[in-house]
Amino acid sequence: MQQPKTRARPLAPDDRRASLVDAARRALLDHRTMVSTRVIAEYAGIAEGTIFRVFDTKDDLIQAVIDKAFDPTDFIDAVGAIPADLPLRERLYGMVALYQDRFAGMFGLMAALGMTAPPRRDADDPEMRRQITEMMHRIFGDDVDRFRVSPERVMQTLRMLSFGGVNPLLCGNDRMDPHFIVDLVLDGISTEPSRHQGGLSC
Repeated sequence: MQQPKTRARPLAPDDRRASLVDAARRALLDHRTMVSTRVIAEYAGIAEGTIFRVFDTKDDLIQAVIDKAFDPTDFIDAVGAIPADLPLRERLYGMVALYQDRFAGMFGLMAALGMTAPPRRDADDPEMRRQITEMMHRIFGDDVDRFRVSPERVMQTLRMLSFGGVNPLLCGNDRMDPHFIVDLVLDGISTEPSRHQGGLSC
């Protein structure tokens, strides 16, 4: 005998908003184009009208999705959760994988929404710069002295390769593996010894 359906437990306003933003993001990435509020409601498991108890318009919901996708806070928190006692190489594998997931989500969202450029953000936000600097020092830890270039240059290189490695205009469907990116940065690509310094055994 089929059990009667019970109503889902009501969510707090902030949780409901976050749930809708996540549902809309997943719907956009899956369909790769703009979707209706009906589809978003199906992804969220709610009635379509519930959306408009949280957001005044569909445009407001889509803007919230964009804001969330391009806000680095969740990414910084995820990198901060990588265990600091792992070897450097393992820490960087984890960070690059997170970078790639973040960039891939951005590219997918931009394609679905027909965006030709990411939204403009204040790159000089002192608080955000502080958080990113702290993230960099934490992920490198005491191994920072093993680089022959600045930690900022190492981070920039990893970020650029992570970006290019999932950019469909650059790599198509051949997504660059995080292990390859990190090994390339730490060890180089030549079979001949470097005239500067060998790879890092880390």
